[in-house]
Amino acid sequence: MYNFTAQNYFEKFDKLIAKSSERLGKYLEKPDEENIHDVRTSIRRLDAAWKILPKKFRNAKESKFIKLRKEFFKINSNIRDFDIIKQKLELHTSEDVTKIIKKIDEKKYNRLEIAQKKARSAYEVKTIKINQDKIPQQKIEEKFKKITLKIISRIEDAIPIVSKNVKKIKQLHELRKDCKKLRYLLELTNHDESAVFISKIREMQDVLGFIRDCDITIDFLKKQEKKYDSVRIIIKSELEKRNQLYEKFVQMQKF
Repeated sequence: MYNFTAQNYFEKFDKLIAKSSERLGKYLEKPDEENIHDVRTSIRRLDAAWKILPKKFRNAKESKFIKLRKEFFKINSNIRDFDIIKQKLELHTSEDVTKIIKKIDEKKYNRLEIAQKKARSAYEVKTIKINQDKIPQQKIEEKFKKITLKIISRIEDAIPIVSKNVKKIKQLHELRKDCKKLRYLLELTNHDESAVFISKIREMQDVLGFIRDCDITIDFLKKQEKKYDSVRIIIKSELEKRNQLYEKFVQMQKF
């Protein structure tokens, strides 16, 4: 297991708390695509670190700090999907595409209003403070090992399954999420020891992310297909991209 110490964990945890607040502030000032991405990433990292704490602490009042951030994260998942779909549609020109983009903008605007309210609540909630003296270091280190090995096991079980079936959309998405969780956990360790593995995990995660972008776009456009015939050519294009990305993912498992 990679070099993980409770002392290093607590130092990094404090920084993750500060980073999530900083990025929430930037998002509130300017809720653009870049700030949406940055604040979501900071919340993911914080949540990964949070789950290492003993259950007793996570169930305390301080959990509101995390809960509000996760609620904000969930709402922004839809907004992020709208941005991805819109970017792909903007590569095509037709009256139908223009109408669909207009609908996306309307839906995004409505979700954005809700997200900003959630962001404000999350930003203003009292910052949590960890009393390290009340948490045995051994418990932290054991919990890290337990969670990390569990995620690694899930990844190892999933790869052979999804590598043999291109249609395992849900499983590919879950694999991607597990890769992210593992990467964020390993970032809490000694980076010199885990840097190479983190890099490999991120590379696979990125490919899975591009596959996911194709999947959400295809799913969205199939729902528009009856009303807008011209989207069929876009669906075909996305399916071709997805197949190429999937093949790349499969080839990555052979090294």
